[in-house]
Amino acid sequence: SQLLTSPEFNDSTSTSVECLVSPDVGIRVASDGDEGLIRDSENSAPSQLSTASEHSKELDFQLAEKDRIIAEMQKKLELAEKDRIIAEMQKKLDEAEDHHKAKLKKDKEEEKLVVEV
Repeated sequence: SQLLTSPEFNDSTSTSVECLVSPDVGIRVASDGDEGLIRDSENSAPSQLSTASEHSKELDFQLAEKDRIIAEMQKKLELAEKDRIIAEMQKKLDEAEDHHKAKLKKDKEEEKLVVEV
C-alpha cells in the first residue's frame, strides 16, 4: 500500500485529502482529522469487507428494483395487448351488428314490397 496526498487540496482554504491505495482493494478517501483512515492493508480488511458487503447489498437492491420495474412493464404490455384485442373484437362486433341491422332493414323493405304486390 502507498499513501498519496493530493497537493491541489493542500492550501489554506481547503481540507487536504489523503488516499490510501491498495492493489487488492482500491482507494479510500479521507479528509484531515478522519480517524477512520486506515493506513495498512492488515487493519483495513474488516472495513473493506463491510464496504464490499454494503456494496453487494446495494447491488442486490438495484437488481431487485430493476426486476420489479421489468415485471411492471411486462404487466403493462400484457394489459395493452389485451386492450388492443378487446378493441379489435369490439370493432368486429360493431361491424357484424351494423351488417345485421342492414340485413334486417333490407329484409323488411323486401317484405313490404311483397305485401304491396
